[in-house]
Amino acid sequence: MNRQGNLLTSLQMADFVGQGYLIFDEMVPRELCDAILPNIEALMSCLDVGAPFCNIWRDQLIGDIFRLPQVEGMIHSLVGPDPLYDHHAVHIVPPRTEVGPNLHQDSVTDLRKDYFDIQISLFPQDTPPEIGGTSFIPGTHFRNIRTGEASHYQHVLGRKYANCKAGTMIVWDTRLWHAARGNRTDTTRYMFKL
Repeated sequence: MNRQGNLLTSLQMADFVGQGYLIFDEMVPRELCDAILPNIEALMSCLDVGAPFCNIWRDQLIGDIFRLPQVEGMIHSLVGPDPLYDHHAVHIVPPRTEVGPNLHQDSVTDLRKDYFDIQISLFPQDTPPEIGGTSFIPGTHFRNIRTGEASHYQHVLGRKYANCKAGTMIVWDTRLWHAARGNRTDTTRYMFKL
């Protein structure tokens, strides 16, 4: 993976360090999102943890998404040209589902001391406020806490919401506090997280 022309700018890198995330509106063409959405639940199983990321999803449409030059450039900028695959998940919020306080950090599942990791959220469908999306609190990646503690925080000043168009990607520091939100529509909400 070497996409020199698509690397993040120094300003984007500074924003990522300071805020803990970057949003790339409609980074993935809608046609690709429309193509993966009908079979997204088939992508639930994890693959070969620790394998070179460039070997993951070689003959699958989801691999085409992560091999887009702009996506490769983003990944290369943050974790280098030869990252390893860790895991992925398909997050599903069924129609008419309320979600309680679930603010958390994903990094608590990784106990390595000297590491840096990112996670990428792909929103393959339009995600307006009524379908939910993910909420997150910029800057919280500087404060590691026990997962149970984060869920007690409510109405935090500065909280942001991933209300976006299909194809939007958000890259997060794995320590950023975030939460799923309820879905008040009759449509299932999906988010692919790597």
